[in-house]
Amino acid sequence: MTGGHFLWMVALLFAGLLAARGTSASSEPAAGAVDGGTPARANAALLALCCAVLVGAFFAELAVVGTAALTQVPLPDWYAQLPILPIDENPPLYGHTPPWVGNELLALAALQSVALYGLYRVLRRNTLGGAGLALLGVSSAAMLFGALSTRGTAATFDLYLNVGYAQLGLGAYAPPDRPFAGEFGAINRLWGTPILPAAYGPLWLLIASAVARAVHGLAAQLQAFRVLGAAAFLICLALLRFARLSPAALALCALNPVLIFQYVVDAHNDIFPLAFALLAIVAARRQPWLALACVAAAGAMKLPFAVAAALAFARLDERRSRVGFAAGGIALALLATELGSGGAYLAAVSHALAYQHLSNPLDRLAHALAIGAALVAFSLAIWGRRFIPTASWTFLSFGAVVLPWYAVWGLPYAILERTFLPVYLITLPLVAFDLATSFGLTPAARILFLLVICSPIVFLVRQRRLAAA
Repeated sequence: MTGGHFLWMVALLFAGLLAARGTSASSEPAAGAVDGGTPARANAALLALCCAVLVGAFFAELAVVGTAALTQVPLPDWYAQLPILPIDENPPLYGHTPPWVGNELLALAALQSVALYGLYRVLRRNTLGGAGLALLGVSSAAMLFGALSTRGTAATFDLYLNVGYAQLGLGAYAPPDRPFAGEFGAINRLWGTPILPAAYGPLWLLIASAVARAVHGLAAQLQAFRVLGAAAFLICLALLRFARLSPAALALCALNPVLIFQYVVDAHNDIFPLAFALLAIVAARRQPWLALACVAAAGAMKLPFAVAAALAFARLDERRSRVGFAAGGIALALLATELGSGGAYLAAVSHALAYQHLSNPLDRLAHALAIGAALVAFSLAIWGRRFIPTASWTFLSFGAVVLPWYAVWGLPYAILERTFLPVYLITLPLVAFDLATSFGLTPAARILFLLVICSPIVFLVRQRRLAAA
């Protein structure tokens, strides 16, 4: 199914080309003007309903995942005692998860996307008063509270891997062939001995090692990464406000269950380079050298983000400046990553790529096509300030495989392109479920699953009416 995801990205890009010609970046490409009409106060009852549905669906999602983690079979005693309990992702992937889990998570993803669409409709032509802002803030805070307090995670062991990297620091590029001591030995039970070499940049490993020095104990360090993810999420919201997104777009981010689940519950580290990418977008026009440093920092945490963050320079008026700063930022990210890793990064990445190897030649071909599509979208944005509405998802192809937490890799492009940003955020729950790929589904649920794959194209028909939020 991996090859199908890559072809889905390419198909969406061509659908965007057919739906509308590439648009030029405006003088304020991230501003997101409301789409006509005289602004009025948002309907308080409808706003409260949308917020209540999103919060309720998010807590229901946490309950489903937590129940699935606790009831998976077989469940060894040592596994049940883990401080945060992930769903077993060992082969066969999700093999211990009954079909009801996939059915309920799919239904919840559909409900979340519907509620996000309702939230957008309530806010896109309206202003928010103090009560409305307070309601959004309380709702987002409630979701963050749930994310920080749940014991279950989605089907990933990555939170434990981050703690392992925190123990090793820059030594994570060549982990020792011996288990961690004491309670940290649980990391080896999940990831083997030695654990997988780090495919992250040295800046992230330095941040992770700082966590290990500041907080002691496995449970405390796991929770520390969640707290860091929540802090990075709030920083991203502030940066999006500085980027002059409309209230509707900010609300779609603040209450987006995918962003909170993937980067707080599961504490995937993509939210940290995203923050640098957003800062680059904010700074590019007036302080391009600061933006250059942000691009290098984003890439030194997770290298594919150097490309996503370099899109910030599409805001510059002169082509020479756009090309020079973008190329310079990516080059600096590569240099910082290789030097900071002591020359060990490429070898570690090669090991990680072998771990996620695509054995099917058709999958590899589809992957190459998706990467090519992303590079075309990037080049058009930097060279001519031209954007393709649906090209945001192609940036997910810079990973060896496609995973739900890669969903924000295309967010900088969506912010700069503007017109398709609401669709990107509204369909994120359905797309993230689709990228998980392997939850078991009953035959009836598979019909709904087809809508998951097609949902961005369905929204594309309404792009003109969903423009610029």
